[in-house]
Amino acid sequence: MRKSSCLVAVIFALWNCNSLTEPIEIELPNFEKQFAVHALLLDKDTNLYLKIDETIGLDEVLLFNTNLNENLLFDPLIDNPSLDVRISKEDGNEIVFEYLPNEKRPDNFFGNNYIAHLDKPLGKNVGKLKLSIRGKSLPFAKAEVTMPTLVPLVSSKLIPNIGDGKHASPFINVDSVDGLNITFWDPKEKENYYELRIIGKSKNEESDILNFYISNYMTSLNPELKGGRSRFYISDKNFNGEEFSFTILLGLNSVSSESKIVWRSISKEWYEFYTSLSTNSLDQTFTEPNNAYSNIENGSGVFAVGNEIIYPINL
Repeated sequence: MRKSSCLVAVIFALWNCNSLTEPIEIELPNFEKQFAVHALLLDKDTNLYLKIDETIGLDEVLLFNTNLNENLLFDPLIDNPSLDVRISKEDGNEIVFEYLPNEKRPDNFFGNNYIAHLDKPLGKNVGKLKLSIRGKSLPFAKAEVTMPTLVPLVSSKLIPNIGDGKHASPFINVDSVDGLNITFWDPKEKENYYELRIIGKSKNEESDILNFYISNYMTSLNPELKGGRSRFYISDKNFNGEEFSFTILLGLNSVSSESKIVWRSISKEWYEFYTSLSTNSLDQTFTEPNNAYSNIENGSGVFAVGNEIIYPINL
């Protein structure tokens, strides 16, 4: 009966709209296009890549909503090498980026990209970095981050066949998977953020051992862990200055001596961006979307940095 009532209401509303004889004027709010930036830099990088696109304007949003066959979610700055893109370092030096033509872009990079070649790695102690992006038609965009101090692991211990009756999950048979215990000491003097990734070899290629279901499941067991894609993100909000130890499930893939732990100390911006993405539903047709975190002034997206160290599966 409820569905019938809703249908009658919709038909009545449409009949009323069609019966109008005079046009209705609606003043649309101004929506200025801005730079959309995706820049994640690691201490070990010698080639720095920045992905720079353009946010869509309100006119394109309306067109997208009225013509769903048009792919207007992204409006790339096609073949526009004229942007002034640079990073100012704390020591007074600047890193100047150049436009990367389409034929020279890595396979996993989409949209417009800029690259800077360094003579040596960016560095673990590079300090504060200031990004600036200037173009003729869009507002000047900028962001600022500080390279975090690398916090090493104290130990990692592989736990075969972790199934002990305490880790039941509808997605996996935990009797047939391995666990990994991670321990580290968290520095007390400031907030710290971490990213954990486990990789193994599959068909001679490195691939993630963690998967979406396990990430979601493990975060339900340990509130300190935030899941995102095939990685975990950790904030020291509740254990600042203390030893922290946790155990995760590794997944259905077999763990071998070639498996590795990718451990990163990341900036707050890195943590906030990816944890904000993990709260967004894949299907938001009838839900209010959550806004992704952004630290780009006069723009959108993320500029973040991290220190990385790779460990064997057993320390």
